[in-house]
Amino acid sequence: MRKLISASLVVCMLALMSVLSVPAVAGPCCDDPLPLECTIEITFDANLPDPHWEGTIAGDVEGTLQLWEQWPEIFFAGATEHYFEDSVIHVGDDYIKGSDQGVWNFGTLKFSYTGSVTDATGDWSYLVGWNMHGKGVTSEYPNDTGIITGEGTMIFVPP
Repeated sequence: MRKLISASLVVCMLALMSVLSVPAVAGPCCDDPLPLECTIEITFDANLPDPHWEGTIAGDVEGTLQLWEQWPEIFFAGATEHYFEDSVIHVGDDYIKGSDQGVWNFGTLKFSYTGSVTDATGDWSYLVGWNMHGKGVTSEYPNDTGIITGEGTMIFVPP
């Protein structure tokens, strides 16, 4: 019986030593890029010759935002618009371009999209290939003015 207890203790000690000898891993390395989180405020004026969304982006990226819907590709399923768009964010002299697809529900007025950064310049060039995700809510549409406003969030996530 003593031999069984002694053998069990030795096995437990070896197992404990092997666990304690492995260095602790606290998570991703400090060199791993963190997501960039932003808020957006946008306006669409259907009365303009080139109607598209325009607005501001604030947070980890600060600048102006423009979004052009790809009208021939848009389709509807009930009260939900499925859209495809190209975007450009101007940050000083630099820019971040992207392409996304999303949905806009006319019942709830909520929108969400996902896409990726396709081109960027200057300090933002490392974002090429990153994923873009966003969501938010708009004002009522259709309406008598042809003007829609929206606000939401946009996040850039490493691939």
